[in-house]
Amino acid sequence: MKKNVSKVLIVDDDIDYSVLLGMFLSRDRDTEYETMLCHSGADAVANCKLQTFDCLLVDYNLNDMTGVEVIEELRKCLDEKMPPVIIVTSGGLEDAAINSLRARATDFLLKDNANRVSVGRAVKNAIEQGRLNRGVHESRRELIVANLELERQKSEIQRFYHVVSHEMKTPLTATREFLSIVIDGLLGPVNDAQLEVLQDALICCDQISMQFNDLTDLTRLETGKLSLNIKSTCPEAMLKRVLAIGKERANEKGISLEYKARGEILPVNMDESRVTQVLNNLIGNAIKFTSKDGIVRLSVLGAKDQALRIRIIDTGYGIAKAYKEDIFERLYQIHTHSASHAQEGLGLGLSIAREIIRGHDHELNVRSKLGVGSCFYFELSTCNS
Repeated sequence: MKKNVSKVLIVDDDIDYSVLLGMFLSRDRDTEYETMLCHSGADAVANCKLQTFDCLLVDYNLNDMTGVEVIEELRKCLDEKMPPVIIVTSGGLEDAAINSLRARATDFLLKDNANRVSVGRAVKNAIEQGRLNRGVHESRRELIVANLELERQKSEIQRFYHVVSHEMKTPLTATREFLSIVIDGLLGPVNDAQLEVLQDALICCDQISMQFNDLTDLTRLETGKLSLNIKSTCPEAMLKRVLAIGKERANEKGISLEYKARGEILPVNMDESRVTQVLNNLIGNAIKFTSKDGIVRLSVLGAKDQALRIRIIDTGYGIAKAYKEDIFERLYQIHTHSASHAQEGLGLGLSIAREIIRGHDHELNVRSKLGVGSCFYFELSTCNS
């Protein structure tokens, strides 16, 4: 069986002792050592710049510098390619050991105790540690490169979102206006069949516009540019508007949209437009995933000097426990037995909603049970809390 070959540099101004260390290594039965002898620290540094060694055995007290100084010089020029170093000394044990450890020497040997077994064991351990360190450094470099590539790709995706949402909004708005002109009969009469198709097209335009808005919000979130205009606001008017918007869609599906308020509803600190966005998303999702004759309830609990608690409860399909956190991931789609549900959005709404609530120093949470329904809930700080 072919032996492993390891290159070892022995640095000692005592020529006889350096030869002895080489003899110890030459008698190893498992590893073949290729040894090189140097008799000064300067020569050791020069040789390490020219070739690679698996391990260095360095005398602590050389004529031109200490073993610690050799380590320091090597680290300056080799950095992560620094080989493991074993310091060998004949005296001043305590100071030499402390200084060697501070210099991050791999091991420390007393000359008087050195023999074939102790030297062989120390060198093998040092070489193995050196290999492990190089593996760690290599993995770190790979992670840095991978992270830079991910950052580059993320930046490209953000720019893509921004360009698409910005460049498409103008023609989409124009298309919507042209459809409205035709629907209103300004270009001539429209029969019922044509009107139905045109109204469907108008709904599609609104849906695409909403998706572009989500992409814009996502880009702002990722770049930290989604600013919130938080101020003291009475939430009652906002809650009524949200209910009015939701009721029309709920009625179309034969779902009951209820409102339940308890306690005193005090002004809260919030960005009204963004919280409205969150509630519209949560109520819209609740309606989407609730079957006919089901119930969606907006529940509000107010209490003096405490946070306003808001819950959106439905009797829909529910969410499996394993997916309760996944639903807040970007682009994640909830799948039910109705495939059309997954095609009504980009899967960004809940992710954006959670970040908006976090921007209010609170958390958007969910409780759910398959076949029973879901409850999304969050709080808003009252102005007195």
